[in-house]
Amino acid sequence: MARPIETTRDKRVRWSVAGFVLSLAAVLLSQFGLDGAADSSPIIHWIQHGLLFGGGVGVGLTLTAIRSAGQRRA
Repeated sequence: MARPIETTRDKRVRWSVAGFVLSLAAVLLSQFGLDGAADSSPIIHWIQHGLLFGGGVGVGLTLTAIRSAGQRRA
């Protein structure tokens, strides 16, 4: 049985979904995993803020890429 041909769009969606999962993991780790340590150390608190910001940007960019990959070209 022949394998279906993988298009560039399929690869882009696959990488975008992987980036979304990694970005979401960074947000969840920084929100819940670093919460206790962030209360005791100002440096970890700022690291937590950076991970939340970077993860949020990553989630936004990857969701935009996934949505645009699903749009039909004019």
